[in-house]
Amino acid sequence: MTKADIARALGIFRAQLYALLTEKAPVTAAMALRLGRFFGNGPEHWLNIQSNYDLEVLSLSMAREFAHIPQMNAA
Repeated sequence: MTKADIARALGIFRAQLYALLTEKAPVTAAMALRLGRFFGNGPEHWLNIQSNYDLEVLSLSMAREFAHIPQMNAA
């Protein structure tokens, strides 16, 4: 399938698909529902991928800030 075919099957504009593929747009809940239906693996899979990506990007960009936060140990 072409990207245009996939966008049409998902019911979205090609620009939306291109933005997603080039990491210029996040996987929203609505997009996760569409992708989960299309690929047959459920929306949770796609939201987990987005969440993991967001955490990785933020942890790298906030590393200096986190260095100043102490870590508590359980008693």
